[in-house]
Amino acid sequence: MFGNVPPPSRSQPGFFGFVKSCYKDSTKWDMIKSWAMFAFGVYISKEICSIDLTAPPSPA
Repeated sequence: MFGNVPPPSRSQPGFFGFVKSCYKDSTKWDMIKSWAMFAFGVYISKEICSIDLTAPPSPA
């Protein structure tokens, strides 16, 4: 009856084990992707806001 059940997988210790466990858990992986996209959007908006659109063009 219990012969076909695989043994429970052990998680690896350390950073790589944490990353691997996050990748396998869809909820954690979705949260990581959401935070990464939010951080990327904040970075892009800061870069765009730092462009001075009213400055005269530099002479070439």
